[in-house]
Formats: sequence, C-alpha cells, structure tokens
Amino acid sequence: MSAEIKLAQIASALDQAGLECLVMGGHAVRYYGVGRNTSDFDDRALRGNLGKRSEGGVWPPPRTEFNSEEKQVLLTESEIRRSVERVKAAFPCFPDWEHHNEINDSYSGFSLWGEFVPEPNEPMPRSFFITFDTYEETWTGHLTIGQHCYFWSSADCGDAHLLDTSPCATLEDAITALKRRMADLFTALSGSAAEPGAAPDRGGK
Repeated sequence: MSAEIKLAQIASALDQAGLECLVMGGHAVRYYGVGRNTSDFDDRALRGNLGKRSEGGVWPPPRTEFNSEEKQVLLTESEIRRSVERVKAAFPCFPDWEHHNEINDSYSGFSLWGEFVPEPNEPMPRSFFITFDTYEETWTGHLTIGQHCYFWSSADCGDAHLLDTSPCATLEDAITALKRRMADLFTALSGSAAEPGAAPDRGGK
C-alpha cells in the first residue's frame, strides 16, 4: 500500500471521528513535559491536505518557515541574564553557557545549557551538558552527554540522556531537583549508600 493511500485512509478516519487535530509521537509526549529526544523527524499536516500529493510527489512538503507565534521571544534580556548568573553559581564546573530564546523545530521554549569537559586533552574528549528548558509555564532540568538537550539527538552519535527532572514551577526548583537527582545517581554509582536489605554494622565500622 502506497503512502498516499495510507494518508487518505487516515484522513477519512479522522473525518469520521470528528477530530480537529491529532498529536502523535514525541510531540505528544513532550506536551506533558517529558523529554524525548530522537534522531527521527516529525512533521505536521492539515487534515484537509492528508492524502494529497504535493508538487514533486512528496508529502508532506518541506516546511520553509514557522508561524509567527512559534518564533515568540520567551524571556526578556534581563531574565536571561539572571538565569545565566543563577546556573553559573549553581554549577561552577560548567563555565560556558549558551541559550536559545525561540520556539522552533528544535526547541519547545527557552533553553539554557552549560558544558563540562572533564578531560579536554584526550584525543576524543567527552562533553557533559546541563540544560534547563521551558515548556509553557514550567522548567525542566537535564543531564546529558554528547549534546545539550533539544529535540534532535542521536544515540548513534554517542548522545545520551542521563537524568531528567519532572516539570518544575521555577528555574530554582529545577536546579534543586536536578542536583538532588545527580547526587542520588552518583551515590548509587559510588556504592557509598547501604545495599538494600543489608544488615547494620554492629561493630561500628
């Protein structure tokens, strides 16, 4: 069955169900504030255009621009400066911070990230990133390796999400939540916490 026939069947099913729109895949997951970065590409189509063949025989056609509301500026310059100062103070080992202040096909809102390279003189040094991004009225923190957190990431290229927080009301809350999750992870990896079910040390050692 061709892609055009499949799209036509989808359009017919949507019409019969009376659905005005349908959000699928990673976009649906991120609606609830859960990070999901993959190497595939999502696109959107108006229901009335499903099943129609565009010029060149390809549907959906390439998107050349975004709606004006998708390029809205989310933070003011003063808010960005305060945010950068706060994350630098919270994570002094991450000296260099960058930010993105538009909604587009790579970012769901304002995004701020810092990079830490523990062994910069290695032939292939590894980069760790801390990212804080916004979605609507919430902040989320992420610890990643390879790239900072944004829509397009590929495990095939060595990128990975190590930790993500739940959506938080403020940047300060997201910083606190991410630090707590990092501390829990490193404690577990270092083995400094007691093993579950382990008997107490009666010798005081």
